[in-house]
Amino acid sequence: MSWLSKIFRSETKGKTDSTWSEAGWTTLFGTDLVQNTDSDLFSSYTISQREKLYKTYSVIFSCIHKVTSALKNAPLDLIEENKSGDKSLPNHPMYFFTDYPNPKQSFFLFLENLVPLMMTAGVAYLWKQRNNAGFPTEIWLMPASYVEPIKNSSGQVKYYEVHQGGTNARAIVDPFDMCPIGFPDPSTPGCYLSPLQSATRDYDSDTERANYIMEMLKNLKSPGLVIKQEDQWTDDQKTEALKRLDDRIGRGKRGNPIFLSGAASDVDMVAPLKDLDWPGLANLSETRLCSVFGVPPILIGLRSGLEHATYSNYETAEKALYSGTINELWKFLEVEFTRVLLRDELEEVSIKYVFDTRDVLQLQEDANEKAKRTKDLYHGGIITQEEARNMLGLEAPKAGQIFLLPMNLIEVPFGKSYNEAQIDNAHTTEDAMQTQSELNDEKESDSADTDTNDETETNSGSDDAQSS
Repeated sequence: MSWLSKIFRSETKGKTDSTWSEAGWTTLFGTDLVQNTDSDLFSSYTISQREKLYKTYSVIFSCIHKVTSALKNAPLDLIEENKSGDKSLPNHPMYFFTDYPNPKQSFFLFLENLVPLMMTAGVAYLWKQRNNAGFPTEIWLMPASYVEPIKNSSGQVKYYEVHQGGTNARAIVDPFDMCPIGFPDPSTPGCYLSPLQSATRDYDSDTERANYIMEMLKNLKSPGLVIKQEDQWTDDQKTEALKRLDDRIGRGKRGNPIFLSGAASDVDMVAPLKDLDWPGLANLSETRLCSVFGVPPILIGLRSGLEHATYSNYETAEKALYSGTINELWKFLEVEFTRVLLRDELEEVSIKYVFDTRDVLQLQEDANEKAKRTKDLYHGGIITQEEARNMLGLEAPKAGQIFLLPMNLIEVPFGKSYNEAQIDNAHTTEDAMQTQSELNDEKESDSADTDTNDETETNSGSDDAQSS
């Protein structure tokens, strides 16, 4: 019997029906083998746990913080739509939500709390506080982990129970006063699906990678040097060797050479921990997490985004974030705020909440590109000069101002054909040339009269001198 068969022989007789025991692995690991399934390998997170992941994992925090910061670049406004144009309503009773939804939070702080809850739990609740007349005067934000909908036999929400902390009794809230805002789950009507919920496996993978590295750093006892000699080391020799090594290559002197002599002198240099950095696995998990939140990795400083990063790439990525993820969230929140706070409370259908994105830098067209596009539209005859000036934010021209146009362009007044415009232009050109010719003749005549007068004065002066 070989030594391998002795190591891997089965300890239990009559239990060799499985491949595991036949191989003898029960000797090393026992017989209680359990096959892991997906549910064992990956965690299942509750709403409360997902809400807290935002605070414990840097990639999730960075993605959500980037989205929240971008959303706050556009203020919320309450407007009325009409044919003459949208009109802001600062005196409307529901305008307070755009400024201070409640006494403790500005709208931007309210948004700072709302977005993380929606991104992690999938839904957050707006709790309306009403005055004696029954009109909403305060809007408070509640995490989904604090609110439990109680449904009847038909699946409709009868009321909400709100956890108030500690041993306090749960508050009972009417569905009319507790309004959910979240991303719907297509597979389960009435439920919500968060971006983080679909990325928990990637979170688990990256967490296990980080845990493995930390465990290796903590548990792996790896010496820096292995010093050998034929005779047994005495305590004094060990102390002396450590003292000399510390004096030569200790802290602040790492990397200095050491010199050995004698046939018995032997030192093995142990390489530091390596191969613990797995860029491929880290990049895969991090980029997938970024994708579910709609944030390019370069914007939050991840390695996968910085490998080929340039200022141009960063600017392009930021514009992509605003035109895609942020713009969609603005529209989504506009509709939800309008539904919850206006349609459910008022009969006015012409008013709504909108985000004012006119001053958002990342959505503005490059000035040079805009000027070039406006020029092409004007020279192509698609827009008028007045429209072109409006596009560039210029004031209307004043009387007497002169504009330069290429000679190959012909101004065509509205309602006239190209041939008619050519004739008018030719007449205008001839009139201008005739006028210019008359001006030149008049100028020459004035110059001649001036010369004659000067000559007359000169002759007169000479006659006076002779008389004297």
